[in-house]
Amino acid sequence: MKILNFANLLLLTGALVLSACGSTQFVAETYKKVTNSYHPGDDENKKDNKQEIAQNANNTTNAGKINGAVNNKNQLTVNPNPLPLEDKPNPIIAIYGRYKNNKPYQINGVWYYPKEPDNPVERGVASWYGDDFHGKATANGAVFDMNRISAAHKTLPLPSVVQVTNLENGKSMKMVVNDRGPYAHGRIIDLSRRAAELLGYNVKGTALVEVKYLTRETEELWNIVGGGPLADATPMLAPIIPVTGTTTINPLAKQNEKIKNQSNNYLVSTAQADTPINTIANNSTTKDVAWQLAQAEKWKLDPKSLEQSVETTPLRSRPQLFIQVGAFGDYNNANKVRAILQPLGNVTISQTDGKLFRVRIGPIASVADAEQMVNNIHQSGYPDARIILIENSQKTP
Repeated sequence: MKILNFANLLLLTGALVLSACGSTQFVAETYKKVTNSYHPGDDENKKDNKQEIAQNANNTTNAGKINGAVNNKNQLTVNPNPLPLEDKPNPIIAIYGRYKNNKPYQINGVWYYPKEPDNPVERGVASWYGDDFHGKATANGAVFDMNRISAAHKTLPLPSVVQVTNLENGKSMKMVVNDRGPYAHGRIIDLSRRAAELLGYNVKGTALVEVKYLTRETEELWNIVGGGPLADATPMLAPIIPVTGTTTINPLAKQNEKIKNQSNNYLVSTAQADTPINTIANNSTTKDVAWQLAQAEKWKLDPKSLEQSVETTPLRSRPQLFIQVGAFGDYNNANKVRAILQPLGNVTISQTDGKLFRVRIGPIASVADAEQMVNNIHQSGYPDARIILIENSQKTP
């Protein structure tokens, strides 16, 4: 099978211009499905959403989340010791950030729809970011520390817990997603420098990875930081009544216990409901912070546990890079596109269970070649083209 490299890309632009001018239309597969992901009880207004979008765009311009710059070891100009986030007035927010209502947002003319994933497993290209964001706020208000374990994702809820596996060396670890990005075509997740180092690709810059969304750990993290879809849908879970000074109590402890027994997605635990608490948005009391930190440690989401969560498992094979140009409802249309792209090398058509015909190019030699090719395809009228990973039938030695 022919492996496509940069030389083949020189043939791409002219071929795709011809295809973009034709009448061939393709049907987007379910990965491009657009859904309204507003959570029940979402009371953030459009102004807040615009401010978040503007902040996201500003935060991603310099570090390469949009333009796809690749970090390397020469950028490590900050002291490698983690920032003292535990000393902040609210260390939970500093480390994990707040739960966001996850409204749709737009970057470079593309709309993104944050939600819990329909498929918990995603495969693609990972990159990392560091100096340009070090010490700055993430999309959900955490403090980004390139020397701690964290990640950015375009559409997962903030915060989320994921398991990221490097499919090139078998290294895998848990991490908290508390930022947005990357917006370079074909990349699915951006890791902090430290996370990339522990997974073995900080020098290389990118890696082929698998990202698994961990539902139970994510729900527990929402419980720790104070938030989540159920909290939005059921405001009576956490009504706060002022008593004296800055201390507040939750008067619905029994009702909380009843709701907690009906669902794992509860906001306020019995221990919190029975004792005076402050809202997460304000500075927490020592007892509140202690409870939150203890819960994070219990679920192994504290910084130390995340650092120590790295595991290595043998790889059956190293996946190969392909580009899926589109999925067509009519075989003749798919075949027309295949004919146009044939000079590039190996262009195949495969049929899905839903009777769509997928046109794919590959395998492609490197991430750089694949990213250049998918950018050209997008600019030539095929905005749904994307980089995908396909398991290689040959076992890894």
